[in-house]
Amino acid sequence: MVERPLALRLGILVFDGVMMSSVAAPSDALRVADQLALLRFGAGAPTFRSELIHARGATSVRTSGGMQLSGIVAPERDPDVLLLPGIMHGSAAELLAQCATLDVEIALLRAMHERGVRIAGCCTGSFLLAMSGLLDGRTATTSWWLAAAFRQAFPLVELQADALVVESGSVTTAGGATAVLDFVFRQIASRVDPELAQTGQVPAGRSRTPEPGAVRVRGTDREAALHARREDREVPRTADAPPARRRRNRRASRHQRAHPAAPFPDPPSSTVEPVTH
Repeated sequence: MVERPLALRLGILVFDGVMMSSVAAPSDALRVADQLALLRFGAGAPTFRSELIHARGATSVRTSGGMQLSGIVAPERDPDVLLLPGIMHGSAAELLAQCATLDVEIALLRAMHERGVRIAGCCTGSFLLAMSGLLDGRTATTSWWLAAAFRQAFPLVELQADALVVESGSVTTAGGATAVLDFVFRQIASRVDPELAQTGQVPAGRSRTPEPGAVRVRGTDREAALHARREDREVPRTADAPPARRRRNRRASRHQRAHPAAPFPDPPSSTVEPVTH
């Protein structure tokens, strides 16, 4: 049997309260890439692995949704990349308080960074990365709705809140939601083959900034109006357009004019204090 060369070993730092999506999404993406590489390159295809790492030696953790996550083993060697997943929270102050309790985890990621491991923080995991001091003097991104709180807590970090992924030397940050997948696809593309990363997800480098006018609609109507706007761009406003589509376009336009809501407000400045390392 031909031994497959290891293209990427991704370590995912886990602890109680971790968001399951931040763990499962990159793990599944690598498993899919591993199978696609095998189909494309044959028995000698490069392989991708992910492993769960616990800084305190536990063999299982409870996710933010209450699920028990097991299968945690002590790694035989350092990973190529250590990923800090998202942390569930009720407010920016609560998130910072949670990060402050993860002193052992912060010590581990600092030690791995000194040994040459690339450190990546996704979603609210960027707060834990910033608290370690490894982002001081660097550029970074985070979940866009926490941008104001991040700037207040970590003034030494240059935040690019509208970026999906920011690579700054030996550390990387990814924004909220599925931005962690964009980071994983970049790793696959750079280490093996860009075609393996063509999964139909958000293209690398695309901004998460909402389209002009999109934030003026509240609630579920926001997505409906944005969908109508996209259809409106695809089909010219002519007599040849279907009547139903013309009616939808007119309704969406009237809704936006009738509800000129302001963008989502930033958290109050008094809720977050600068973090010292």
